[in-house]
Amino acid sequence: MLVLLPLFATYHVGILFRPRAANGADLFTRLVAWLLGRSLSLYLLVLAVLVICWYAYLKSRPGRRALKAAGWPLGLVESLFYALIMGPVAGLVLRKLHLIGTGAAAGDLLSALVLSSGAGFYEELVFRLLLLTGINIFVKKISRPGISRWLSLPLALVVSSVLFSLAHHVGPGAERITSTAFVFRTVLGLFLGVIFLFRGIDRAAWSHFFYDVIVVVS
Repeated sequence: MLVLLPLFATYHVGILFRPRAANGADLFTRLVAWLLGRSLSLYLLVLAVLVICWYAYLKSRPGRRALKAAGWPLGLVESLFYALIMGPVAGLVLRKLHLIGTGAAAGDLLSALVLSSGAGFYEELVFRLLLLTGINIFVKKISRPGISRWLSLPLALVVSSVLFSLAHHVGPGAERITSTAFVFRTVLGLFLGVIFLFRGIDRAAWSHFFYDVIVVVS
């Protein structure tokens, strides 16, 4: 989790100086924009609570923290590789389903860096670390032993990916939902979910960040 600190810091500092970046962005950024609109003090209070919780978590796992930090440079290269193939994979699925490819409008690069940092951190934290893991555990608890082995993880992966896609179309200012956008983001969610399961939350978060930046730059 320590290697996610740059994403966390870039997002929360950047959004203070690029508040317009929140317009039409993801659900979590719209929530942050709402907090900023309500009160800067409220925003800073929530941010302080998050930092304290994160610090407490890192203090409880010193060995893993050092291990993750040591492999960070290679992890970034690995994440960039995943990001470069995510779009083509999702596009291939769309073509197989006879759907038109989706694209993102180019925008301000600095705003894109801020939003991509937030998406990489919070969306992976919520949809992969919390939801995917939580659904997997829940299904295992309520299923028969023989069934849970093959049902829980695929179901958790699919449900968390669908919710990930839908979250981009929720709330005021959200993108209008279309079959193309929905399927495209669901496939991206599946891809990120597989990265999370096999390589961990840090690879998934940085892959998400790099992918979003690449989309804007290209």
